[in-house]
Amino acid sequence: MAGRPEQFDEVVETCRPRIYRAACLLLDSACDAEDVTQQVFVQAWHGWGRFRGESEAFTWLYRILLRICARHRRRWWWRKVLPFAGHESQQALANLADNVAGPDGHAAAGDDGCAVRLLLAKLTPKLREILVLRYLEDYSVGDIARALRIPEGTVKSRINYALGVARDIWCAEQAHE
Repeated sequence: MAGRPEQFDEVVETCRPRIYRAACLLLDSACDAEDVTQQVFVQAWHGWGRFRGESEAFTWLYRILLRICARHRRRWWWRKVLPFAGHESQQALANLADNVAGPDGHAAAGDDGCAVRLLLAKLTPKLREILVLRYLEDYSVGDIARALRIPEGTVKSRINYALGVARDIWCAEQAHE
């Protein structure tokens, strides 16, 4: 499926929900996720003729998503300094992300899905993206390595480290309840 124009609409149709879901999980704002998703497909359209089909279209789109998310975070670094993202916006993001079907076509399960999304929001972008790819997008270690362009050993160590950090956050929150 090397970048033929007539196939782009099909790729958008099949990949958009997954790209949007990943953007929701990688960013702290559903509104930002929608904007970034749109940017991904605009950029993909401009580069579609160069898509060689050596990987799945979703993998190619996910690489674009990661670049745009990184650029987005650099532009909006001040959001972490100012208290814009209150509980209401986090809850809205969680609710919206819960209603987005995953790759298997099913929406995430209510409270558990919300808790996972809120936990992911507390992780750094690198840790968040590795867990999203592995456990929510069900990528293999090899697929993650190709998508992120890092060695498989690095993928395994990041997964292990990310799970440890997530576990520590979870345990600390449970201790406060």
